[in-house]
Amino acid sequence: MFKVRQVYLQFLLKVKNLLESIKGKLNKSNIHPESKVSINSAAQLNMVSETEKLCKEVEELSEKIIMNFKNDTEKTLEFIKKKNVKVYRSRFAVKLLRNINEQQGFIIPLKGFKAFYINLIFGLLCDKKINLKTKTEPMFIFNKNKVDVYYLASQIYKWVAFRKKLPGFEFPVQEKFKKLYNRMTEKELNKLSADEIFAIKEVIARESEASDFSIKLHSEQKIS
Repeated sequence: MFKVRQVYLQFLLKVKNLLESIKGKLNKSNIHPESKVSINSAAQLNMVSETEKLCKEVEELSEKIIMNFKNDTEKTLEFIKKKNVKVYRSRFAVKLLRNINEQQGFIIPLKGFKAFYINLIFGLLCDKKINLKTKTEPMFIFNKNKVDVYYLASQIYKWVAFRKKLPGFEFPVQEKFKKLYNRMTEKELNKLSADEIFAIKEVIARESEASDFSIKLHSEQKIS
């Protein structure tokens, strides 16, 4: 459990560095780093307000799910299954997901080779059947060992945020984010358009919110 949390914290630190690099590019482009107001003020201000409202709802719902099962991760995962969401468990999960640049936890709907890979491999390992489809539904994939409750909380947050249709979970945007995350260079940053930068900022926002949610949950439970 400690190793999972440590890896996730390292991931978030790199995400933070990526955000700072993106803000730097925005500043050089004379675009305000916190919003799209310079592009379309009225519409964007309304969008920011709606996003903030949704984020609050997501946090409340995520906390309710975790607390309903008194931090019992197995019962929480059973609840997710009852919502018709696939939950795959395999002792090879981390290594298998690394092959396609994914992490254990909540997996957004995938397309193309990634979807084919997950359907085939985890279909055989967990469902005991062959699935050759090139699209997936949202799902969770974890190792077979006990899931850290606070890491699960961060993944629950992302799942609920996805269900609430918060931005940042679109497949093409996620792929750009992962590519940039693995190869964060000035050259790669300069290839991004303003729209791509703002889209990636939404991905980073959801990752940060999920992290903040799990940290807040941990702090509250430690005090109580």
